[in-house]
Amino acid sequence: MNEEVPQLVQLERQAMTLKNAGEWESAARLFEQILQVQPDWEHGYGAFNLAECYKEMGRISDARSAYERAVCGTPTDRTLLGGLASFLFLHGEPREAFDQHIRLLVLEKKHGDSSGMSATTTALKSLGSRLGWSQEETESRIAEAAAALV
Repeated sequence: MNEEVPQLVQLERQAMTLKNAGEWESAARLFEQILQVQPDWEHGYGAFNLAECYKEMGRISDARSAYERAVCGTPTDRTLLGGLASFLFLHGEPREAFDQHIRLLVLEKKHGDSSGMSATTTALKSLGSRLGWSQEETESRIAEAAAALV
């Protein structure tokens, strides 16, 4: 066992307490410390929590980078991918948000997550509308893209 792990666990507990209290900057500093020592902390969840802090602080570019880093660490984690997809829905270009939602839909289907699939399909339809696609075109693109990723 890495001798730094107990210290990192303690830092994470402190960071989560601060994050849950809305102390975004203090929490972010602790998550940054953790990730300097162990970049893949908790299989991407260290970067995910940092991304949420950055987002709340209005550091949108940093948040995006941290969400992407989280997903790179564990690309099949639906929570991490859902966080990135939702972030892009609000702060990214509709096309890139659409692409990430398709990836999420494929994972949800693979895991039999029907409620997740329903929510993701709703988001995809909204993104299709933002992109100027008809409902039929959106549904066709969803089916094509999902089939291509399987």
